[in-house]
Amino acid sequence: MTDIEALLSVDAGRTPAGTVAFRVADPDQAARRLWAAISGVAALATLGTGIGGGGRVAVSLLGLTAAIFAVLATRTLSEDEDEERSKKPIVVITPRGVVIRDGSGLRHWQFEDLASVSTRWHMDRLLLVLVGQDGKRALVDCQRFRRGHRLPEIISRRVKPGAAQTAQA
Repeated sequence: MTDIEALLSVDAGRTPAGTVAFRVADPDQAARRLWAAISGVAALATLGTGIGGGGRVAVSLLGLTAAIFAVLATRTLSEDEDEERSKKPIVVITPRGVVIRDGSGLRHWQFEDLASVSTRWHMDRLLLVLVGQDGKRALVDCQRFRRGHRLPEIISRRVKPGAAQTAQA
């Protein structure tokens, strides 16, 4: 199986053996969890007020509050996101190479074609710098991906000795 076929398999929901996929992290997940917790508390307060003999207005307002926060906790898809579901940013590491799909397009390297792998810190973001033998560079924001802090370690382990370098600037 080629590296591109591995990417297509990961897009289809199947991760081949020996392949590691890093999907884009959801930046709104923490806020949605908070809204869900507030919705749960408001629902419990609604139930308690209703059982405790609270007035209809109080029960209605608490119920409405719970419903509003439940809607806020729901993930929504924009029209663009719905159309481009299969084109979400992803990093796929196979036994032979690495495939990166992001806003810069689709980039692919075999591990033997990588001249160096290094990390950099820029504005409190961990960046992975891949440099090919031909001089082409790829910059990957590791924190954009779930478990992205593991990207440099996994790629460096698979690159031939002497090519992988870790530096911080």
